[in-house]
Amino acid sequence: MLLALFGSVALTFCVLGFQLIEVCTDENLDIPLARVLFYIQFLSYFFFLMLVYSWVGEYLVTQSMGIHLAICNCNWEKLQAREAAQLTIILLRSQHPLQITVGKLAPVNLSTYASLLKTSAGYVSFLLAVK
Repeated sequence: MLLALFGSVALTFCVLGFQLIEVCTDENLDIPLARVLFYIQFLSYFFFLMLVYSWVGEYLVTQSMGIHLAICNCNWEKLQAREAAQLTIILLRSQHPLQITVGKLAPVNLSTYASLLKTSAGYVSFLLAVK
């Protein structure tokens, strides 16, 4: 589901970004102000939606790494054997932080969000250059 969402956001950003720039730079086009405002609102909604997903993914990784650090810094040598064994299992699991992925291809975090924006902006620039 996230793969389709990320793909549709990238495609929507490219198309609407191109149309928005085209409307603003071409004096011959008579597009109503309401449509331009709709483009801007639609793009900002997609940017916000992707930012929320990316922030949650980043927060999940950060908290997962925090669990690992907390277990490493606790006084596990003073615990009973059963509790120390349970901490060992948790420590082994927390060595690899939890993360949300896009179709098992890329992690969803803020760097992926920035990469998506850069790539989409590059496609808009390409479309303007080809025009």
